[in-house]
Amino acid sequence: MTISDRVFDKIRKIIYEKTGLVIGIRDRDKLARFLSSRDIRPKSLEEEIEYDRKLLYDIIDVVTVNETFFFRHESQFEVLEGILKDLLKRVTERKIRIWSVGCSTGEEPYSIAITACRAHFGLYGSYDCESRFEIIANDISREALNKAKEAVYGGYSIRNLSREVLETFFQQEAPESYRVKDFVRRLVTFYLFSVTSDYDVKRYIGFNSCDCVFCRNVMIYFDDNSRRKALDNIYDALRSDGFLFLAPTETIRDISGDRFAIAITMGGIIYVVKR
Repeated sequence: MTISDRVFDKIRKIIYEKTGLVIGIRDRDKLARFLSSRDIRPKSLEEEIEYDRKLLYDIIDVVTVNETFFFRHESQFEVLEGILKDLLKRVTERKIRIWSVGCSTGEEPYSIAITACRAHFGLYGSYDCESRFEIIANDISREALNKAKEAVYGGYSIRNLSREVLETFFQQEAPESYRVKDFVRRLVTFYLFSVTSDYDVKRYIGFNSCDCVFCRNVMIYFDDNSRRKALDNIYDALRSDGFLFLAPTETIRDISGDRFAIAITMGGIIYVVKR
């Protein structure tokens, strides 16, 4: 099965408008194989994708890459632990709120949750911190989110975890299979939406509500317009003096204006909201 240039460009435009995701020409063959497996003609897809939300997210599952692991860029989590300990001391009348953008199969938000538990244990001698933290995680892939909710990992995902971390925060289910323990899972709530959607960010995240946002290796798939839209939503979601973590190789200097200050830490550059 082949997809004409006109139909492919139309599909790319629809997905871009709904998610901010830029589909490359390399994804054309993946899309053709998907259509063939579903017995969908390219021309009919052009119309169906406009109205069928399930079909849209099925296509997103086909073209997105969901490969990550626990404590990726580990030094950033060491910095986060220090930030959370400080917040635990200062913030007592509400939950500390952290948003994991583009959470994929869940390794990042669960790494954040484990870090929160460690910070709480360091101060109070208990990992039970559900009353102190709330972690929101989103992605545009239903398949990835389903795996995240199952919270079962092995092999590549856990390759950097110590025996102490595995025994404390995971339940072994098979020789190479571990499930995140319930007290960690309860800290995280997963949602299906895009960071570029003003409506969904306001609905699920809100304004001026997050102490920290992790948006790592997400905006690299966006064009400049989508990057700006994503950063606008992240800025609106962060509290004054809130923290934004990007991947070490990413920068927002070209689109951030004077909205963020740069903090140089042992974990690299972290952006701090200026209001």
